[in-house]
Parts: sequence; C-alpha cells; structure tokens
Amino acid sequence: MSRTARASAAETATSEDPLARDLLILCLTLAACATRPSTSQPAAQANSNASPKNLPLVVVVRADWCPTCRRIEPTVTALQREYAGRVSFLVLDVTDDATSARSTVAAEQAGVGAFFRDNNATGIVAVFSRGRSQVAKLADEADVARYREPLSAALSASR
Repeated sequence: MSRTARASAAETATSEDPLARDLLILCLTLAACATRPSTSQPAAQANSNASPKNLPLVVVVRADWCPTCRRIEPTVTALQREYAGRVSFLVLDVTDDATSARSTVAAEQAGVGAFFRDNNATGIVAVFSRGRSQVAKLADEADVARYREPLSAALSASR
C-alpha cells in the first residue's frame, strides 16, 4: 500500500481523532515494511538461492555481526558484477541459528555441504569449479585482484 493510500485510509477511518489516525498510519507502515525483503544482506545474497551446477561457484561465509564480512562485502559485490552470468554466488549466513540452518540447506543443495560443515567461520570466500572441486579458499581478503586467478582457473576447469 502506498504512503498516499495509507494516509487516505487513515484519514477516512479516523478523521475525527488525530492520535488514532497517526497510530493507524504507523501500523500500516510497519505492516508494509514487514512484507518487504531485507536489504541488509550483501548484493551477492540476491543470487544465494540460485547456483546452477553448470557454473563455477563462489561461496561467501558471512554474518551481520562480522566486521571482516563488512570489509569484504564491496569486493564480493564487485566480483558479482564482473563475473555475472559466468559464475554463481552463494552467501552462507551464520548470523544466528536460523540463518545458519537455512545456509546449511542451501550449501547442501549447491553441492558444498561438506565445505560449509568444515568452514563455517566468517570472512571466508571459496571458489569452486563447476564440478564443485574447491579451487581456492581466501580468508579476510578484500583485494579483488586476489580472486581473479582462482576464478579464471574455475572457469577454465568448467569448460
């Protein structure tokens, strides 16, 4: 519901009680926000559910509370743009038990469950070939150039 529609509904329903109108606007706004997808995840999160087996895969292990993860997030976003359509990205979020559980399922579905079980520390980025052989594992690495060689190797191995 748009802001105008919310205001119109509130005005119609509570034209004589400004406090009731303001509370209704607040409730409608909160309800609208609750149905929107979160934007606090890195851009790579958008592709986390889609990791086609015919593409190499970059796996990022992160958490909201991790300062290293925030530092490497722009690097992951730049890589995602640079390798769009040629490499899949999977963000495994270990912020809390619920996100960790969802990430475990996503890792299994992407064929990297064993890697995730062994490497669920934050700030790790791993590169896998199409066959899900690990090509590289980088920790706390924000230099985009350091990812290009492993990504080239994964792309070559995947042909």
